[in-house]
Amino acid sequence: PTRPTRADLTQGGIATQDCTTHGGVASRAIDGNTDGYWWSGNSVTHTCGGANTWWQVVLENEAVVSQVDVFNRLDAHSQMLGGATVELLRYEGTDLVLVASHSLPSATTNIHEFN
Repeated sequence: PTRPTRADLTQGGIATQDCTTHGGVASRAIDGNTDGYWWSGNSVTHTCGGANTWWQVVLENEAVVSQVDVFNRLDAHSQMLGGATVELLRYEGTDLVLVASHSLPSATTNIHEFN
């Protein structure tokens, strides 16, 4: 089935990750390139790995988020996202509050609906 076109809320946001290796900077995840191939498309990030590795994006504007699409690597190492968690957070004053959380299985593309 064809999904309706949605706005990419990450455009204009600021992506960061705990550490970077092999030149896989965090901003690759929000550059619009979802081809999933490290060597040919430079479309994926690469952290240093480990138990507490993280990547995040801070949106440029406040927005209602109903769905998060996660595009994984297609060439190799798709298992690296297995067990990861997608969290939606918001500021309430100066406090950061968890709004919703979903675990990721190891898969090519994960689509998560948030209510």
